[in-house]
Amino acid sequence: MRLFFAAATSGFLLTLATGASAQDLAPTPATETPAASAETTTVVEPAQPAAAQPAAAQPAVRTVVVKERDTAAEIQNGGLGWEWVYLNADVGVAYTDLVSLRASNWQLQDNSATGPAFGIGAGVRLLFLTLGLRGRDLAFPTFNMWETDLEAALHFRIWRVDMAIGGRGGYAFLGSFSAESVQTSSGSTPSDVTVHGWNVGPTFDVDVYLSKRISVGVDANAEFLFLQRPPIALKSGQTVPNGFEGLYANSGSSVGAGFVGMTHLGVHF
Repeated sequence: MRLFFAAATSGFLLTLATGASAQDLAPTPATETPAASAETTTVVEPAQPAAAQPAAAQPAVRTVVVKERDTAAEIQNGGLGWEWVYLNADVGVAYTDLVSLRASNWQLQDNSATGPAFGIGAGVRLLFLTLGLRGRDLAFPTFNMWETDLEAALHFRIWRVDMAIGGRGGYAFLGSFSAESVQTSSGSTPSDVTVHGWNVGPTFDVDVYLSKRISVGVDANAEFLFLQRPPIALKSGQTVPNGFEGLYANSGSSVGAGFVGMTHLGVHF
């Protein structure tokens, strides 16, 4: 019993000695010096919104519109665009034969003649079709022929050259006959004779546009004339000599033909 107690005591003492020796060998921990105690108050401020940064300067955007050239349209109208109204003035030469086709009791002399011609015209254009009015004076040496016509034509334009085929017709009046044209008895005057009727015929013309508004051109017009001469009224105390009965008592008629060639200056809107 004593032996067991002695052994236990020796073991306990040996354990204490081993622990003390181990503590001597272990490194001594650094002594932390406590920081000076100071009372710190932390204020949390609300977050400020970030300042708006100016947007980076964007390069200017240029919009380029590319128009396709309508080559066919340019060839057709020469870049002139469309027109709606035309005006033109004519000057040229005319030839006519009042009885070239037929005459019945006509009783007038010097029926064929050549002379200067003057005219003015105006109308509207609807794409390739023109409709208008024209007045002309054919100043022949022995008489004047006035014509007031309606005209229509179909146009074909290539670049600035405009060609047209059409027709013209209307009222024709012959006045101012010379004494050589009328065989009358003494006491009658040429102004007593009035001839009127109708003219109709085809036309062909070519215009060259100097600009969008101005053109110059030529016009050719063949025409047929259907004319009527009423009888001449007898003056008081006037008698009809032999050979002139048909002139005073009966009317006369004729069918003739002619040609008019003109140059013209045109204005277009």
